[in-house]
Amino acid sequence: MNHLESAHARRLDEPIPELVRRRDHLLLKTRLATGAKASETGAKKQTGLHVAAETGDTIAADHLLKHGGDANQRDENDDTPLLIAVQQGHVPLVERFRDHKGNPTLANKQGLNAYDLAKKHPLPKRLKLLAALSPRDPRPSRLVLAMTRPAIAALVSLDKKISALRRRIKNR
Repeated sequence: MNHLESAHARRLDEPIPELVRRRDHLLLKTRLATGAKASETGAKKQTGLHVAAETGDTIAADHLLKHGGDANQRDENDDTPLLIAVQQGHVPLVERFRDHKGNPTLANKQGLNAYDLAKKHPLPKRLKLLAALSPRDPRPSRLVLAMTRPAIAALVSLDKKISALRRRIKNR
């Protein structure tokens, strides 16, 4: 076996979470297609989905979910990929994990569930995360129904002001 073949063979044995951390989507896809388990754990009992949730890697998460990744699998802190995605504020991943049976009521060792973690974000992000945690329903969510028109108008106005400030800062 020459040097290149040896290096390639070592990479094929690399743990799934490390492939996700390095964003090596091609090798991740190859490993999963050749029988590697999406639930394979690395440091701190984290799966590739945990790492994807930390880094916001939707491509890796999609590959792992397609190959049986579990959005409720716990790491050594009892965090699930869903909890980590909420904590990091990655709304697209929260939606994906919810769609794959991610349970927002599971709590970690600190006793915090996805709703508790969402409350730690600023209001606009908090609302997006809470909406992403809600089951998809063609009817308006309870959250939307509970908000009054003035509150919604205030949020829209605040969002416009924040966007304008960001543009001004960017143009300096």
